Amino acid sequence: MKKIFATALCIALPFAAQARQAAADLAPRPDFAGAKKLADRDEDRMENLTKKYVTTAQGQLLNEIAAQCAAPDAETKPFTIVVELDKDGKALDIWRQGDTRLAQCFEQQMRTRPTLVRPPAAPYYLSFEVSFTQ
Repeated sequence: MKKIFATALCIALPFAAQARQAAADLAPRPDFAGAKKLADRDEDRMENLTKKYVTTAQGQLLNEIAAQCAAPDAETKPFTIVVELDKDGKALDIWRQGDTRLAQCFEQQMRTRPTLVRPPAAPYYLSFEVSFTQ
């Protein structure tokens, strides 16, 4: 009986994953506020060690992108970018709140990088809240 159950479970698990993915594919794309809520939820669920890793990786990524997007006349209004990541850390979808050229450049850089931050699960929502001080 145990062998039959284990075999059935091994057969059923891939179909369950496919069903979850199909349901996710049919779900409507959230707006910025909905994506931000998903990011806050995912970030709140992180364990301390994972949170430290992700926060460090976010900081490194933002520094790299800032170097690419920096301009002497850049408007430095705060902006937020929310990214939906796949299991490898690639952006599946991006939402941006803020319309400065700097915010647009950050979004474009995030769209074109092969890896942003490797998440603990997928899909995973992560927010980048960017502000500048002098």
